[in-house]
Amino acid sequence: MFVPDLRTGCRVLADAINLPLVALYGLAVFGPLTLLVTMIECLVFKLLLRLRCRAVFKRVLVANVVSTLAGGVVLSFQDRLIHSSGIIASIPAFVHGYWSVGLVLVSIYYAKSAIVESLIVPTRRFAARVERSRLSLVKGVVIGNVASYLVVGPLFVLATRPTFGHLEVTSDTGWTANPDQVVYFIGAEDHFIKRVNVSGSGLTTLVPYPAAAFLVSADETAFAYRGTDGNLYAYRVGDAAPVLIWATQQRFLMHAVSLSPDKLSVVYAEGHDPGNEGYRTEYRLSIFEMASRQASPVPGFVLTGFGSPIISWSHDGSLMYAQQDSRSVYVISNMATHGVQPISPTAVRADELVGNYVRSSPGTYWGYDDWGCLLDDDSKAGTTVRCWLGLGAHLTVERDEQPLLRVSNDYGLLKLGLPGPSSPTFLAKGSEILVEWWGQIYLLDFERRRMGLLVSGRHYILPTPRFQVRFE
Repeated sequence: MFVPDLRTGCRVLADAINLPLVALYGLAVFGPLTLLVTMIECLVFKLLLRLRCRAVFKRVLVANVVSTLAGGVVLSFQDRLIHSSGIIASIPAFVHGYWSVGLVLVSIYYAKSAIVESLIVPTRRFAARVERSRLSLVKGVVIGNVASYLVVGPLFVLATRPTFGHLEVTSDTGWTANPDQVVYFIGAEDHFIKRVNVSGSGLTTLVPYPAAAFLVSADETAFAYRGTDGNLYAYRVGDAAPVLIWATQQRFLMHAVSLSPDKLSVVYAEGHDPGNEGYRTEYRLSIFEMASRQASPVPGFVLTGFGSPIISWSHDGSLMYAQQDSRSVYVISNMATHGVQPISPTAVRADELVGNYVRSSPGTYWGYDDWGCLLDDDSKAGTTVRCWLGLGAHLTVERDEQPLLRVSNDYGLLKLGLPGPSSPTFLAKGSEILVEWWGQIYLLDFERRRMGLLVSGRHYILPTPRFQVRFE
């Protein structure tokens, strides 16, 4: 008998560095399970054909081991069945549809087990040794597998079903306590920049051009974004088309870009390798004027560091701020950059900066996809939410260091799970958290233990202080 661990193959490949751990988990699960199945089938042989368990145990055990190995062939086609069923379209669809698809898979694996074991158990030599006909032994295999699957099949579906922390999962967020909170995001299908309310209402496309990451002005009239081609663009509501700011294949985060308060200029940091084998990069600032479609470098100013610096205009557009490390922020006035002295990041108040919203440091790192920013955690009134990626990915909520909730797929016999949650953000009212999962955005209420699908998309930004450019 072989019992499937849906999509485990994909996770094993993704976490290949953990193969010894995966093998250990597999032996711990499938070893006892194979023995249980073997004992059930031996009992059927005893009751049906009056054969002692000792006489058939070794043969049946070998047949089940081979059957388990042969299950790998079925496993290779398993994802196609799951995809075609439509249950992985979202977490609610997966949770609610798993029982029916799981039982179909158990039926397929049953047919495979009966066929494989019927080729191994009833050989002429074995039939002669136990003094039974080969047909009767085939009958024993078929009925024995029925018995074993009637016991193990439902247990398998129950043990492998996705629980997601035993939350109530819904396909909408109409129950939210923050119905009017605006969420900007990148659509999953077209990659356009859009907005939606947390209640699910007001879905609108703001930038009808594909983007991989973006920032938005506070009045929602202008956007700077990294296109799916890697270039930097600006788009103002009402423009016929976006403006190409910087054609590049250089990796950069959107906090290294800033829209001026009047939306007429864009400053960005361009990296240059100083010849030290890439360990540190020199960043120079350039200002792009929307009217002339020309970029001019800021003379005499260089930042040196390991990642994209944080850049921002002042709220009135008279100054620019640039930070490369946690100790210093440089203030640039009227292109007079020579001899500029750094100031402490704490000396720059949030109200002194332009009102752009963007995913920014601290608390960000290179993401797994298109090197965008993923957020590690968030805090609110003594409560902390944190996402853990990789093998065993999950989300935890704690209050005063006491665990309140742990959410993961908890899926499959090996509990390796599917790609985990990321980028959690507390909302203003209630106990609600936005989180990205499965290429979608979900609303999680940790006190009511409920999670709903908001929209298919990722890289969300909220017009809240958490997403304002800041220096820390």
